[in-house]
Amino acid sequence: GIASIASSLAFTVGPNLAINIGNYYKYSYIFYVATLCALGAGIIVCFIPYEYQNIKKDKLQIKIRDLVEKRAVIYAIIICISSAVCGVSNSFVTIYGNDFAVKDIGWYFTVGSIFAVISKYVSGKISDKFGYLSAVIPEIILTIVSLIILGNITNKYALFMFIIATILLNLGTAGLDPVLQAKVLSSVSDKRKGAAAS
Repeated sequence: GIASIASSLAFTVGPNLAINIGNYYKYSYIFYVATLCALGAGIIVCFIPYEYQNIKKDKLQIKIRDLVEKRAVIYAIIICISSAVCGVSNSFVTIYGNDFAVKDIGWYFTVGSIFAVISKYVSGKISDKFGYLSAVIPEIILTIVSLIILGNITNKYALFMFIIATILLNLGTAGLDPVLQAKVLSSVSDKRKGAAAS
């Protein structure tokens, strides 16, 4: 959950920063900044303490069935669809906003990220208390409603509709990943957790 929340916070900063760099400098600079961020992450990783354990390992044999946990596939498909929906809508929202004279739409990502953090926290609590379907089904419904709103934006109410759409989209999609990941990991043996998570 904490890792997922960190990811949401990155979506608060990243798109705004990219839009501003693109507007005030060159768009190619966005990739230079992204490269510096990746390099910084790589350097930080080098300082994470790691205790090496000399464990006797069997001869390495890689088989497809060892890489894929069958019980995780259905959840992976749902996460994939959810991520694709969010990715597509986020990729084109800047261009789409221009059609309705909504400028500097970086706030769309900031507002969305705030509600993504809320969603990850609340959906985890709901899932723990009432079962994962109690969190997943409302999240899918919220996602569908948000896409209907995005597809029907009008000039008169464009700003309001973008705000409602990003709130619903992030409430819907952000909580799915951690809830479904937790469901997958709790449904497999310890030896299969790595395959299930990946």
